[in-house]
Amino acid sequence: MKRIITLILLFQASVYAQKITTNATDVSIFRNGAQVTRTASFYIHKGTKEYSLYGFSQYMDPRSVQIKSDGDFTLLYSSNRSNLTDSTNYGIEWSQVNGQRKALENSIQDNQNILLTLQKEEELFYIDKTQNREAFLNNPDALLKMADLYRSRLLDIKRKITEIQNKIQQQEIDLQKLNTKENQFRYEYIKSSSNEFVLTISSEHDQQINMTITYYTSQANWSSTYDLKVKDINSPIELVSKAIITQNTGEQWNQVNCTLMTGNPNISFELPFLHPWWLVNYTDQVLQKQNQDTEGLSMNEVKVMQMEATKSTSKNYRTAGSEVQEQLTMNEFVVKEKLTLPSDGKSITAELNTQIHPASYEYLAIPKKSKHAYLKAMITNWEELNISTGPMGIYYGDTYIGMTMLNPESIEDTLSISLGPDIATQLKRTKIAENTKKETFSAKKHSNIAWEIDIKNSKTRDIEVRIEDQIPLSKLNEVEVETKELSGGMLDQSTGIITWNVKIPAGKSIKKILKYQVRYPKSMKLLLE
Repeated sequence: MKRIITLILLFQASVYAQKITTNATDVSIFRNGAQVTRTASFYIHKGTKEYSLYGFSQYMDPRSVQIKSDGDFTLLYSSNRSNLTDSTNYGIEWSQVNGQRKALENSIQDNQNILLTLQKEEELFYIDKTQNREAFLNNPDALLKMADLYRSRLLDIKRKITEIQNKIQQQEIDLQKLNTKENQFRYEYIKSSSNEFVLTISSEHDQQINMTITYYTSQANWSSTYDLKVKDINSPIELVSKAIITQNTGEQWNQVNCTLMTGNPNISFELPFLHPWWLVNYTDQVLQKQNQDTEGLSMNEVKVMQMEATKSTSKNYRTAGSEVQEQLTMNEFVVKEKLTLPSDGKSITAELNTQIHPASYEYLAIPKKSKHAYLKAMITNWEELNISTGPMGIYYGDTYIGMTMLNPESIEDTLSISLGPDIATQLKRTKIAENTKKETFSAKKHSNIAWEIDIKNSKTRDIEVRIEDQIPLSKLNEVEVETKELSGGMLDQSTGIITWNVKIPAGKSIKKILKYQVRYPKSMKLLLE
């Protein structure tokens, strides 16, 4: 009997565990996922008792939970369980919709049975009536009466069949809507439900305690976006960094301290390593795959070198909207203002900081590809900006001129950003007809190609322009390419790119001449322009 009473008391203690509400105070959001910190202040009693803490995300990772407290007690046991009756009235609405759906399914089944019965009755009118043909011929009045009966009854059956088919069709549409609504309720209900932590605490006296619980959830993310503002080509750039934040944890994060982390806890933390590289005789296809695998290992080697070169000390940058801290393997943006992040799947945009950075500007003209020169902003020491890949809106003065993609994942010393085409520059690439001709000598053709490049500066100031064009390259021994005239341009033999760096006065034009010759067998057909 004593054992039974003890079991009953333990069951009652579990059922009547004290309920404690927790509040989200801090979130550290990664590119994918977030670490959430919730706090609770509550009173514990002398002895061993259970306390249920509410408000935790249904999508939390139980393995990541850490509990800290300032109280003098012993935590004997902790567990978490889903609490589907905690949050809202979605369960009641879900139940109502579920009942409507079942009633509609039963009605559809009844109507389908009626339809089947009517169709069977209709078939009776098409049964072979030849057995009564002689009787009808000897009694014309009976034949007319039977025809009238068949006509009226058959018409009535067909009308009822059409009516019931239309009714079933509408009911199936309504059923589909109810299924969609029920699934939405189920999703919202489960999403808005919470996990609860059940703590078994032993204390030698009554006391008030403060508790902090941190855990990881995958249902949050953030990405970078930027505004680049250029006043004129004599001024530095102004780079506004923003974060687009989304969370679907089911929790309401109201006025929380927010830190944005550039790392991703979901990636593998296993160190890469190199296998022994044995030289064997492969087919061309297998050799190609080996080369691809070797390139992948090389990239991993670069990542390890980058990790080893990272300094362990923190470096702080004070900015307008957040404090940037450089950690061991990632950067973090500590947002200075508290944020409210509802769990509705909608993104919010938070401005992080505005940075002023020196830049130089250059016009790039490629007449073969465009009729206008493009303005480039070139940024050195761009690592100081703590930027990552993301879309960037470009503003010249206060005017929005377009969107580009900021991609700092480069080992180049200078980060080049396109500011778009300048319509005040006009480019023209014209073939010089009298210098473009084909000649045949013995077994070879000699094709001479000549272009005139004309660039006009319609602006009210001088501009520096980098002009690029090209000549073809040949990997064939029987095809030879020779430059005839470059007008002072520099030729890169490995790429065939010709570059002219020129200064064009305001309202003036310059011309450049490009001539080259290609010698190749008469039997070949080549694209030479």
